[in-house]
Amino acid sequence: MCPLLNDTTALLSTTKNPSSWEAEPKSRGTFNILSICLSTIFICVWKAYHPDMPKKMPEHRRWFESLWEFAVRFVFFFLLPEGLFALALQELRAACISYYNVKQLDACPPIPASWYSKWFQKWIPTARHSEPPSRLHHWTMTHAFYTVMGGYAVVTDDPIVGSTPSYRVLEWTEVLEILEHEPSRVPDISEEHILARSQSDTLSKLIALAQIFSFCMTCILRRAEGLSLSILEISTVAYAVCAILVYIVWWKKPRIITEPTLIEKERTQTNEGDSAPETLVSEGHNDNANRRKADAGQKKIIKGLDANKYSMPTGVIMCSSPTLYGLLHLLAWKEPFPSSSEGILWRISTVVVTMSCIPLLLLDHTYVFERWCQWSPRVVAKLQMAILCVFLLTYVPARLFMIAEAFRQLLYLPPDAYQIASWSKYLPQFS
Repeated sequence: MCPLLNDTTALLSTTKNPSSWEAEPKSRGTFNILSICLSTIFICVWKAYHPDMPKKMPEHRRWFESLWEFAVRFVFFFLLPEGLFALALQELRAACISYYNVKQLDACPPIPASWYSKWFQKWIPTARHSEPPSRLHHWTMTHAFYTVMGGYAVVTDDPIVGSTPSYRVLEWTEVLEILEHEPSRVPDISEEHILARSQSDTLSKLIALAQIFSFCMTCILRRAEGLSLSILEISTVAYAVCAILVYIVWWKKPRIITEPTLIEKERTQTNEGDSAPETLVSEGHNDNANRRKADAGQKKIIKGLDANKYSMPTGVIMCSSPTLYGLLHLLAWKEPFPSSSEGILWRISTVVVTMSCIPLLLLDHTYVFERWCQWSPRVVAKLQMAILCVFLLTYVPARLFMIAEAFRQLLYLPPDAYQIASWSKYLPQFS
């Protein structure tokens, strides 16, 4: 047989291997860690981004304003993720007040009761509306969030050049006043109508949740196998937790609606014997007067609803949100640092951020000193300023150092930080 033919046959026999499943490499690089963390943070910011109603402006400026607002929100959430959670809680409190106030009005139909409530109503008499409701659709938490985000507006007489007539976005307290006195002025829209205008879809939500879940599970598996985690990965877990909390709080809030629902212009009411008409909401000529009226209406509404029922829990949670962010960073307490001094400074910064709830709670409850200790308002104001200065001078440098150290430590990771956990290679991740 020809020697050349024998060599060719031997070569083909050695290169022909049976098909098999090849595993991923058992190591990762610095760029892989950085890209996965930054992509996860970006997804957290993008899905937690629920802007309020934009101001009326020409079309050629709207895209720039929207881009600028998103950039500001991104920087704000990147520097203070717990601040966005506190903002979401504040809007949740306002939405709850709006929801329970409107639910008590006779103009709106009651929410359909559950099957067990209907069964009990057969045996227990309940109060019923004396007149049928004038509105067809129920007032849900989606309506309440839509009102808080500026979903209702009144047309003004100052149109923008080259655009449709301008409008003034109403405060949620002003909408409640109109619903109480003239409910027919507020358009009777359904929850489905609001959600149809919202730029949100289930697929993007599932992708975001899958990325966050996959990243957190990877970090848990690395801890379970005794592998090191970078500070940036632990910080990303803190971002993910804050994003999930914001997403839960804003679950019923519509996302990115560009045009509000317009309310009919005001109706003047002249009582017998009165020479001056009584108006509920003006058309926007004097914004300062409208703001004062809205603030007065808010005090009236909140006073009638017992604001402490909502302000105390949300206030405590808002003040404690930095503590949650700091507690998650305690997971990196024993991680190696570029130098011992940097490790000490980072641990001090973590403790400062974790304990920052103390000055925030003092700021939120300074009325105790004025009411119980009989301190003058001037002394209380000086105390508030002193507490605020101490908070800013300690919290801001600590947060900035933690962010800078998270990126710097990437260049000084131990060898086991580049190893991949056994099961994490099967989790999908996007970078």
